[in-house]
Amino acid sequence: MGTIDAHVTAAAARSVAPGRMLAVLGTSTCLIMNAEAYRDVPGVCGAVDGGVTTGAWGYEAGQSGVGDIFAWYVDNALPASYAQRARERGISPYDLLDSLAADQPVGGHGLLALDWHSGNRSVLMDHELSGVLLGLTLATRPEDIWRALLEATAFGARTVVAAFEAAGIRVDELTVAGGLTRNRLLMRIYADVIGRPLHVVDSDQPAALGRPSTRRWPPGRTRTCRPRRRRWARGTGRRTTRTRPAAWRTTTCTPSTGSCTTTSAGRHGRPAPPPRPPHPLTPPPRPSPDSG
Repeated sequence: MGTIDAHVTAAAARSVAPGRMLAVLGTSTCLIMNAEAYRDVPGVCGAVDGGVTTGAWGYEAGQSGVGDIFAWYVDNALPASYAQRARERGISPYDLLDSLAADQPVGGHGLLALDWHSGNRSVLMDHELSGVLLGLTLATRPEDIWRALLEATAFGARTVVAAFEAAGIRVDELTVAGGLTRNRLLMRIYADVIGRPLHVVDSDQPAALGRPSTRRWPPGRTRTCRPRRRRWARGTGRRTTRTRPAAWRTTTCTPSTGSCTTTSAGRHGRPAPPPRPPHPLTPPPRPSPDSG
């Protein structure tokens, strides 16, 4: 049975209940939402009864360009001196731009960008539109433009959320999956701009994780997997993620510093068992020749 990758990702992320929206962030963004009833949401790509899970209306919206916009900027507009700095520091140009833009205050760059470089899917449904960047001066730096582009995609997602709520479909929280979730600065910006709890699926292959939950189940029955989700507290200033039960590991990140710590966990988030003591018949380790 064929399935749609973003739809099975919703099962892996436990984002199939009403009020939970899933955003799969990659070269573009696919936004998936379940609701108890049909509503006419402007600019959605489709609304199907049972389209995501049985017994609910499945909605799909999207943004035409997200990761593609970031790649376009780095590949075509990043100064050579910045690329050289990244090589000298042994990091990618993306990580360099993130580190330079992370501490900027809101609106500090003075720029306004629209993420229409590949047209607009939701909510305008016009692929002839083009991207916009306003406010450039001789003092504008590459990291300023970078942060403006990150913010533009976040406000694009916020526009989709607002369209759902205006149509009578509540959006209580947002779960994100996909390759762009590795960018902590982007996750912080999304949490602030959208103004809702943000959860991150801790899996490199969320569609593969969710696929078994939809296989060989008869109509009228659904099953969801236990995902690993990190919660990013909304608000401005300092934020610390609160971890949810993880399978085998738990990751806690502090966005303001960019540091993360990982601890082991048992199955279904229970504490990992202590290491086994050595067997009584195990011989003691041999002393090294230099021990004396």
